[in-house]
Amino acid sequence: MAGGSGKRLWPLSRTHTPKQFIKLHNDTLLGATLSRLKPVISAQQTFIITTQEYYGATLSYQNEVNTIIQEPTGKNTGPALLYALLTLHKQDPTGVVIVNPADHAIQHNDLYAQDITIIIKAASHHDNLFLIGCPIMSPSTQYGYLDYSPKEYAHGCYAVTKFHEKPSLETAQLYQHNSHMLWNSGIFCARISFFLELYQTHAPELYKQVSNYLQGTGSYEDISAISFDCAVVEKTNSCAVLPAHFTWSDVGTIEQFLSFKNTQPQEQVVAYRSSNNTVSGTKKVVALFSVHDLCIIETDDILYIAAKSELEQVREFIEFLKTNGHNQFL
Repeated sequence: MAGGSGKRLWPLSRTHTPKQFIKLHNDTLLGATLSRLKPVISAQQTFIITTQEYYGATLSYQNEVNTIIQEPTGKNTGPALLYALLTLHKQDPTGVVIVNPADHAIQHNDLYAQDITIIIKAASHHDNLFLIGCPIMSPSTQYGYLDYSPKEYAHGCYAVTKFHEKPSLETAQLYQHNSHMLWNSGIFCARISFFLELYQTHAPELYKQVSNYLQGTGSYEDISAISFDCAVVEKTNSCAVLPAHFTWSDVGTIEQFLSFKNTQPQEQVVAYRSSNNTVSGTKKVVALFSVHDLCIIETDDILYIAAKSELEQVREFIEFLKTNGHNQFL
């Protein structure tokens, strides 16, 4: 899935170059996702779903995949995944699909390939929705969480007993010490037929809307915008999780992104009575005097300075820019 707008990484992620097309190390996040899949899934078996808005940017990857599927406009992951599933169902109604977000950062690609292989095998033998859950590394308020049963269900996977939406910091601190909780990575796997059955059961109106559009009736603009998690995942009792063996991040904030990327050379930052500041992208020396916990980023047209404690609220600032006619910076 490569249709997101990447607002949480503004100003590095912009309308014309959203998060999945940003370079991290020597490749974009989308390119790195495709590379990780290659040892397990051939290009002929790989599909990208994106929006018409980002179709042009995605074309540079067309030789690495079977098809680039165009969603008419972004409607969140619920409609996007269903649109792709209904398209693929025509080609192979018995196939197994594994859903990967295109904009996550993953380390230990060999372990990732191993885990992907396991859940594909599990989905091939069981009518269930399988996902990969990641060990809780910090009390994050930006991730969904899940509880799972200590009794193995199949192939090293465990039945999910409950999903939790993004928690408060206090709740997230409690979750971190629960040995049977994981982060929801957003990597899902099941037979196409089972995916569609889940939609028909838990999101029948959405299923009808997208099906009607593909049959030539109805407007895609009128389709409900909802995440796959809210539309389906959190409503089903047919879900199992494989605890991940690799290191994962959804790179949901500027600070997380920069933790994976080289930041400003130390010789270009002069700091006095200052601490815990992150500086990146500036072409001049940055002098810091008595300031703390700031994120300072320079792009070609923006100098962005934000309190680290507020980075997760960047969407509020984006709405402020829209409301005040500063669309040229989006």
